[in-house]
Amino acid sequence: MTKKKAVEKVDAKTNDAPAGAPAVTDASIDEASKLVEQAAAALGTKSPGMTTVERRRAVKVRTGGEKYIPLLVTLAAKYAITSPVHAVGEMADLLEQVQKLVPLQSQMMLLLKVVEDSIIQTNGDMWSAATFVYSVLKRMAKRDGSIALAIEPLAELFAPTPKGEAKGAATAKGAITTTSSTTPATVQTEPAAAATAVGTPPHT
Repeated sequence: MTKKKAVEKVDAKTNDAPAGAPAVTDASIDEASKLVEQAAAALGTKSPGMTTVERRRAVKVRTGGEKYIPLLVTLAAKYAITSPVHAVGEMADLLEQVQKLVPLQSQMMLLLKVVEDSIIQTNGDMWSAATFVYSVLKRMAKRDGSIALAIEPLAELFAPTPKGEAKGAATAKGAITTTSSTTPATVQTEPAAAATAVGTPPHT
C-alpha cells in the first residue's frame, strides 16, 4: 500500500468512526463558567473559598445532631442562655440555611459529574484516535525512513505498558487528565448522605 492510500484509509476510518462525547464549544464553556460564577456570587461565596486546612479544622456536626437543634433552641430561650462568641440565638436560622443548601449541593455534585464524565469521554476519544494514527504511521514507517524518523519522539509515549505497571497508566501519560475531589462513585453516594445528615462526627 502506498503512503497516499494509507493516509486516505486513515481519513476514511476516522470519518466513519462512531460519534463519542458531544462536542463542547468555547461558547458553551464560557456560558457555563459565567453561570457558575453567578451562582457563587448569589450565595455570597468568596473565592477561592475555604482551604483544606480550614475545612479540616472546622467544627463538624455530629451525625443526627441537627434533629436536636430545635430542642436546644427552646432550652436556650427558656433558661436565657446567651453567648458573645457562639451564635446561640441563631441556631434555628442556621439549621434552616443548611437544610436549604443540601439540595443545592446535590445539584452541584451532579453538575460536577457531568463535567468529569465529559472530560473522561473526550479524553478517551482523543486517545483512541491518537493511538490509531500512531499504529498506522508505525506500519508505514517500515517502508519509509522519513516517517520512521518523524515518529521517533513518540516511541516512549506509545511503548507497551511494562509488566507490573497499573493498567491504564501508559495511556495516562498522553491523555489530558483532571484531578478532582469528587469521583463518579462519590457523586452517587454523597448527595444521599448529605440529605440525611448535615455533618459528620467531630474529629477525635
